[in-house]
Amino acid sequence: MRRIMLLAAQDKKPSIGGVWSPDSGWANRSSRVQIMEPTYRLRSDDAVSSSELPSDFTPRDELLGEMHALVDGLEGGEVELGCEVLGVEEVSETETVLTYSQDGEHKTRVCTEVIFCTGGLQTRREVTYPGEAEFAGPIVEGNGGGPDTLDFEGKHVLILGMGAFAVENVRTCLLGGAARVTVLTRSVNLVVSRVAIFLGFQASQKLERGMDIAAKQKAAIEAMKKAAAAKAAASEGEDQQEGAAASRKAPPFDPAALIDAPYKLAGIEHLLPQNNVGGQNNAGGTIPAGNDIFFVGTALGRVETLQGEVERVVEGGVVTTDGEQIDGEIIIKNFGFEPPDAHLANLVGRSNIRSPIWITPRMMLFKAEHNMSLGA
Repeated sequence: MRRIMLLAAQDKKPSIGGVWSPDSGWANRSSRVQIMEPTYRLRSDDAVSSSELPSDFTPRDELLGEMHALVDGLEGGEVELGCEVLGVEEVSETETVLTYSQDGEHKTRVCTEVIFCTGGLQTRREVTYPGEAEFAGPIVEGNGGGPDTLDFEGKHVLILGMGAFAVENVRTCLLGGAARVTVLTRSVNLVVSRVAIFLGFQASQKLERGMDIAAKQKAAIEAMKKAAAAKAAASEGEDQQEGAAASRKAPPFDPAALIDAPYKLAGIEHLLPQNNVGGQNNAGGTIPAGNDIFFVGTALGRVETLQGEVERVVEGGVVTTDGEQIDGEIIIKNFGFEPPDAHLANLVGRSNIRSPIWITPRMMLFKAEHNMSLGA
């Protein structure tokens, strides 16, 4: 295998962290990593002492500290900030020319390979509704530090959307003392407990490593039905005593129960994927948000999740396309991000690209599985 040496890592933002950066990044002060892998395991276990073991579901500031430690420990290569890539061209079989701007100056760099690690959170999808000027309270975006300056104490907060930032903001509002939180969403996304995420990442077979929990749940339910049918057929003809003994055996482990249980305890089974056909939106790649507080707040009557679409904003909340007024004193918008890869086609001189991984033999685009775009 050919060894690749790092020449340079570049980022458009002025500080380390990418989307997590406090300088024009998208993370809020209360944001946490959605998975239980501590700080994405950025550094090897050998590089981390027992006194600085990172948290699972790592909070933003701890993650930024780990990123700085990683950069400080790099051997060879350099990290350049404030760089915007303008173009990439393969000029020979061994040379690729990168053109970029930094501090208002156009520069070039000659290298062998170029790897784009652009992620999925680039351009925020922003929506403005009629009547926003009439609203009596603040209206903010749910990321990029929008909620950080708000006082939620005793307030009724209306959260629009149900992606990762929306569910995160449910937690932020409740921990900030909000009296009530209403989530209004067109499509209901799956929320899972932290223990379900933990087991999903640890298991290797029945609850496979990965985050397509809705698909796993469906498969688990089908497997349970088949097992129940087989058990009924096998027990047919057995006497009553044998049947009674069989009924006392512990049931097989049910992975789907890990997903269903919080919904049942919170009294919102109607929001489960199998009970909400046509209104659930995880198939397109949305990673289910892990948030225990969402379920606790719902069970306590302080969180309500409604399906609907905003038509306009009024002084005391919003009016849906069905004519229903939903009240709130603060509105937090969470509408996700635009498809991330369209601009790369122009940078690399291609009419279109498809992620991941190969653009050309020496240009690569690395993406997390659930950030893959369908084409750009």
